[in-house]
Amino acid sequence: ILIGKRRFGLIRYSMAMMNGARLAVGAQAIGIAEAAYREAYKYAHQRVQFNQPIAKLPAVARMLLSMRADIEASRALVATTGLWVDRLKAYQHLQEQKDKSLPDLRVKLKEAASLADALTPLTKYYATEMGNRVCYLAMQIHGGVGYMNEFNVERHCRDVRVTNIYEGTSQLQ
Repeated sequence: ILIGKRRFGLIRYSMAMMNGARLAVGAQAIGIAEAAYREAYKYAHQRVQFNQPIAKLPAVARMLLSMRADIEASRALVATTGLWVDRLKAYQHLQEQKDKSLPDLRVKLKEAASLADALTPLTKYYATEMGNRVCYLAMQIHGGVGYMNEFNVERHCRDVRVTNIYEGTSQLQ
């Protein structure tokens, strides 16, 4: 979709079509990371080593805390980016309807487009890389048994890997 005007001989293309898809991939990575975290949390509280659940070991406790923090940070970033993508769509709709109720619509549209176009690839990059990191840590908490099909964390590690490949690789973002 072409929006805007020619500037400095270049045409500015909106990434509106990609915004929704990239946000969805980021949200998918968060969902997989959340599932992996829950599996690791449950396992760490059930697995006893040295007469205590491994969740009480400082290294494991730090990994679980780091996983939780990364997931929540990604969730906040996806929510904020989604807000700007939604605002962009709303402002575009008002502009198409030639609605005069918002006097500074053009300024708001430009701001929303800039933020949506900047935040979307950043969000996709951060959320998918985070998902891979969290799944890796979940596998670490499970140890060797995490590779077994009987544990869901094995599937989560396979499923999350594709998120930083489709809709644009991490290097592309």
